[in-house]
Amino acid sequence: MSSKGKLAQFFVVVVIIGLSLFLAAGIWKGKSSKVQQEVQQESPADAEMKLTDMEFTEMQEGKRFWTLRALEAKYFQDQQRTLLQAVRLTFYTEEGEEIHVQSREGVLHTETKDIELMGDVRAERPNQYVATMSTANYSHAE
Repeated sequence: MSSKGKLAQFFVVVVIIGLSLFLAAGIWKGKSSKVQQEVQQESPADAEMKLTDMEFTEMQEGKRFWTLRALEAKYFQDQQRTLLQAVRLTFYTEEGEEIHVQSREGVLHTETKDIELMGDVRAERPNQYVATMSTANYSHAE
């Protein structure tokens, strides 16, 4: 395996472990409670668009970077965010491996492409690592 591949694999492991440590320490608890309350309080009538069985793939340099799927997505243009239900997120590594993350709910910030996941979050690297947590955050810029 190339050094680039080993670096990518190491990065994925560090991200999963890092998320677990942050969540275990309770750093995200306050923020996730606020977002979860907002998700539950939003009225479907306020949404500009509502989709079922939504799928969005982010491409970078002609390659798939991640794919987001949700059973239901409600887009709120004034807030530049999409509320998601039954979320499945797949990250693609340079080596062709996939990292699967799923949760009950989520928020896609459409302007930044940041993603917040909450409710029984499970991250899995097939045949290797599984991490479970109550919330997880993905920063697209980082």
